[in-house]
Amino acid sequence: MERDEDGVQIDDRRKASASGQRVAGERRAGTSARRVAPRIKTFKGAKVVSPGALSLKCIVRNISETGAQIEIQRSVADQFELVFDDVATPSIICRVVWRDYPRVGVKFEVSAQELGPIGRALSTLPKRQA
Repeated sequence: MERDEDGVQIDDRRKASASGQRVAGERRAGTSARRVAPRIKTFKGAKVVSPGALSLKCIVRNISETGAQIEIQRSVADQFELVFDDVATPSIICRVVWRDYPRVGVKFEVSAQELGPIGRALSTLPKRQA
């Protein structure tokens, strides 16, 4: 597993498994066990904004207190600002935790309370029992 400049692990899922073939269901196996917060399916428009780069349109497929899954047609930097088309939702600094293009998983670099109305709504969801 790769690490970014801050030492955070990045799971680049574009790489094939050792056998060269993905096993059916491998992509989803164990994902719910790794999640810290419940996710809400969504279809929100947004832009990925990186310093010194063009902003790229994306779709936020699901979101939680701690992160989101976006769909984007180009590669993205390890850290970027996610700017929602909905002006009521504040922009969020994100760090990539996995890539399986066109889908990318990101972790928010802020708390749910700093996310404004969407963060407050997400924080009312039931927490996973460990």
